[in-house]
Amino acid sequence: MRQFFLAVDPAAVPRPGDLVTLDRDESHHLQSVLRGAEGRSWCLVDGFGNRYEAKPAAGVGRLVGLEIISVARDPREDAGPRLTLACAVVKGKHFDLVVEKAVELGAARLLPLVTARGVIEPGEGKRARWESLMRAALKQSGRSRLPELSEPLDVSAALAACAHDVLYVGGAPDERPLLGGLPGGAVTDDAGRALFIGPEGGWTPDEAARLVAAGARPLDLGPFTLRTETAAIVGLAALRALAGS
Repeated sequence: MRQFFLAVDPAAVPRPGDLVTLDRDESHHLQSVLRGAEGRSWCLVDGFGNRYEAKPAAGVGRLVGLEIISVARDPREDAGPRLTLACAVVKGKHFDLVVEKAVELGAARLLPLVTARGVIEPGEGKRARWESLMRAALKQSGRSRLPELSEPLDVSAALAACAHDVLYVGGAPDERPLLGGLPGGAVTDDAGRALFIGPEGGWTPDEAARLVAAGARPLDLGPFTLRTETAAIVGLAALRALAGS
């Protein structure tokens, strides 16, 4: 079912019978893209794991008004281990792809990394663009929870943010000697997983040493050197498979 994004205060989730208003973009989407479909109920998601059924109600100006019929938690968002993607920021649309696919692949958290060999520093306005891309991917994929999006972090700060997760690191074939040998022992089903993906320039010896010292397990991404955005997608899919999802 096609779904729409409802901006809510997580401390005051709408209940059945409440009246809500879609924002300008979502109102335009419903009115213009789905013109002629009046009278039916709509599926709303709030980015916090809640799904709503709603029916048309009086709006405000050009903003669409809806009445909440029912509210339910999305059990898919609470199933399986929490997945984090910590990925080096790369140019323009390449990192846009990382953001979109992280949502589609079920990431619960996205940590943009600023690395020593990275080719770009995230500028002002990037966060707003990434948040917009995440909302679009949320609606397209049928998810109901947006990943947490951190401010850009260096490797040390990202490792601290993932201190309670089982760590994995992807590297090009020629980086693997820097990143250690075989993965460690068994991982409990409920343990969070965090995947670190470096820039196209590769991890520096210092960054690799920090990852190894933190216990990061090498994740085999195949015999060929992948672009950062490709490695992030392949690695996150592999991590989800390892988690048994």
